[in-house]
Amino acid sequence: MLVSVIIPVYNVEKYIEKCIESVLEQTFGDFEIIVVIDGSTDGSEAIARRLQEENPGKITVINQENRGLGGARNTGIINARGKYLLFVDSDDYIEKELLADATKIIESENSDVVIFDFDYVDESGALLKQERAVPMGNAEFSVMPGVLTAWPCAWDKLYKKTLFTENGIFYPDRLWFEDLATTPRLLCETNKISYIEKPYYNYVQRSDSIMADSKKNSARILRNKEILTAYELSENYFLQKGKHRQYYPELEYLAVYHILFTAAMRVNESDPGNKLQAELVDYTLKKYPHFEKNKYYKCLLSQKDRISIWFLRHKLFRMLHLILDINRKLKDR
Repeated sequence: MLVSVIIPVYNVEKYIEKCIESVLEQTFGDFEIIVVIDGSTDGSEAIARRLQEENPGKITVINQENRGLGGARNTGIINARGKYLLFVDSDDYIEKELLADATKIIESENSDVVIFDFDYVDESGALLKQERAVPMGNAEFSVMPGVLTAWPCAWDKLYKKTLFTENGIFYPDRLWFEDLATTPRLLCETNKISYIEKPYYNYVQRSDSIMADSKKNSARILRNKEILTAYELSENYFLQKGKHRQYYPELEYLAVYHILFTAAMRVNESDPGNKLQAELVDYTLKKYPHFEKNKYYKCLLSQKDRISIWFLRHKLFRMLHLILDINRKLKDR
């Protein structure tokens, strides 16, 4: 078995069939599908079981108590028979050439990881935005150390399974931002990374997704604090490996982008009076007080993004919220 495709599932009966079918339709045949039902309470498991019966020997369905996305991926890793691993979120789908093209590259170049581009699509499949998996599609950012500044997503990569098993790296259970906690650690252990400048993965932007709901639900808004735990899991790994100084600029940029620009901005959009914003800002400034001098800061962040971060840094939360709200209303006219 060459590739194990791992699909964590939680209450996605509307999307799961399209997801699994996109894997079954691959032009490459040497793969297995591991569907991990992570405490799902809707009809997702019944759909997966039906597809399992219709495709004997191709699909394994595992049912477990809810452990979150990270825990479900770990179950897939432990049960995988493939030399390589691909993660597909159960509400997304992939292009039919992905496995053929990615395995050809990872085998011929003896890579540890192959990274590929992806598209944002709506629920009807209409293209919303094409996204480069590495900044600006620049080859400099597809190798270490620059690749650490790229999206830490689990699903835009094909991995050697041994990256996980031989280094004892797994996803944290029940933690938001589990990719940020894991992908940098995996990249730290690579010798060779390859990049395919082509979108093979379709990321479906759902109105009812966890991250969309996190902008409306007060309890979920507070879960943005978990990004600190996720970041520290990766940062501490580099410290333990004696590589923190070597990769300081990349780790600094990760903190600024994900803690300030991602998590704090999400809180600001939902609740500009929430104290969590100040906590996220204080954490980043205490650790990286001079982040504006980071070599990636002006290179990878737009002027608009840097202005938003300036407002966050100076804790002008309500003013930032008002400005962004006005901009959104002007765009909607």
